[in-house]
Amino acid sequence: PIGRKDNVETIHDGLMMMGAGMVIETVDAIIAGTVKPIPQSEMLTAGEKPTPAPKIFKDTCRIDWNWCAEKVYNHVRGLSPYPA
Repeated sequence: PIGRKDNVETIHDGLMMMGAGMVIETVDAIIAGTVKPIPQSEMLTAGEKPTPAPKIFKDTCRIDWNWCAEKVYNHVRGLSPYPA
């Protein structure tokens, strides 16, 4: 789970470590023929289309000081360690 003090950096680093092991397991399973690829289109609900994550621009990083404290805190956590 994502903790209240986690930010993009801590989540990235944790997922990087988890992902490395998963990549090795997946490649080994593909080589062994024990997994079957599933097209992305089969993972989506009817009418749903995959979309790329939005690009983060400098303006996206700006803090609106009219936001409540929790929203400002979460906004900074979502961009850290690269706040504007």
